[in-house]
Order: sequence, then structure tokens, then C-alpha cells
Amino acid sequence: QKAALQSSLVILKSNYKFRGVKFWGKILGVKSDYFIVQGVGKDELKDRKTLYSQDCVHWGLLPVVTESMRHNSSFVKGRFTGDPSYEYEHTETKRVESQDGDRVEGAEEENIIMVKEEDRLATTIEAIDYD
Repeated sequence: QKAALQSSLVILKSNYKFRGVKFWGKILGVKSDYFIVQGVGKDELKDRKTLYSQDCVHWGLLPVVTESMRHNSSFVKGRFTGDPSYEYEHTETKRVESQDGDRVEGAEEENIIMVKEEDRLATTIEAIDYD
């Protein structure tokens, strides 16, 4: 893995036209692990992209974290599965109120929130970088 990672860093730097590429770390998953790399352009703070791989050969670009991704990812607990396309499901239950603001007895509304592991991975890395 080390040899594959080292040669991959050179290829990523060239393909994405990064000024520098750094190995960020490894996040353990149940089925497989994620290798994380960050590439920087001319501006180290603004031109930063995060990529992930499970084999140090094929790399995927992580999405830019949005406020809704942060909010939805906060519902997911536990280990990563190791499958970036896996979707976690969270059911949120809210009490229904009538139009005049009174609670309706026994009336609840369920809202299902789906969170992709890739989004959760991006959110986790951003949170660690922020700290």
C-alpha cells in the first residue's frame, strides 16, 4: 500500500495540477478503509481539495461540505462501513400542530433523512481539520 500511495501522490499532483499533495490520514471502515489525501493549489486555504481512496490507485473527490450535510451527518453514529455509496437512514418524528398552534393529540409526522457515507466522510474530515 505504501508504494501505491507514494506513486499515487505524484500522479494526483500532476492530474489535478496541485502545488502540493499531502497524505491526510486513514479512516477505518468495517468492510474497507479510506485513505485520505489533500491537495493544495496556489492559495493553501481556498484551493484545497480532499480526495479518498480504498486501494491507493482509484481516487474520488469528496464534495464540498454544506450546512445541510453537517446537520444530516450529525444524526449518524458509529463506524464507517467502507462503502462510499452506502446510505444511512434516519427517521425524524415531529408532532403536528393545528393551524391555531395547538398540538393535535397523537398526530405525528415522520421525516426520513438519507445520508450518504461519502458526505459523512467529507463532514468528518472537515470537522477534524477545523479542530
